[in-house]
Amino acid sequence: MSCRIFSVILLPTSECNVACDYCFEHKQPHRLSATLLPLLTHRLLEHLENEDIEECEIYWQGGEAMIMGPGWFADAGNLMDRLAAERGRRFSHYLQTNLISYSPAWNDVIRGILFWGAFRHLDARRILLRHCVRTV
Repeated sequence: MSCRIFSVILLPTSECNVACDYCFEHKQPHRLSATLLPLLTHRLLEHLENEDIEECEIYWQGGEAMIMGPGWFADAGNLMDRLAAERGRRFSHYLQTNLISYSPAWNDVIRGILFWGAFRHLDARRILLRHCVRTV
C-alpha cells in the first residue's frame, strides 16, 4: 500500500457564531446530515482504495465547525473510523475552530480517538520549536 496521504477539507456546517469583517464564507444554515455522512465516508474510502492510499486526513472547518457540537463529532469520528478499519484504511481528524463554542463537554472528544492522533502529531513538531525560542 502507498505511503501517500489524501487530505480533504470538510465543512459540516457553513453556519458561524461570529461576523468577522474579513470572512469570505457564505454563512448559510446548512449542516452535514447523519444520512449523508456514511455515503460521504464510503466515497472517500472508495477513492483511497482506488488510489491505493491507506490514510485520509480530514480537516473539519466551517463556518464554525464547533457549532455541530461534541456529540456530532464523536458520532461522526466513530462512524468514519469504524468504516475505515473495516476496509483497512484510517482517518486522521483535525479541527479548525475559533473556540468560541468550546466548553468542557468537548474534552472527551478532543482527548478521544477523534482528535488525539492529530494533537500527538502536532506535539511532535512543536518539540523542534522549543529549542528555537529566544527571550529578548
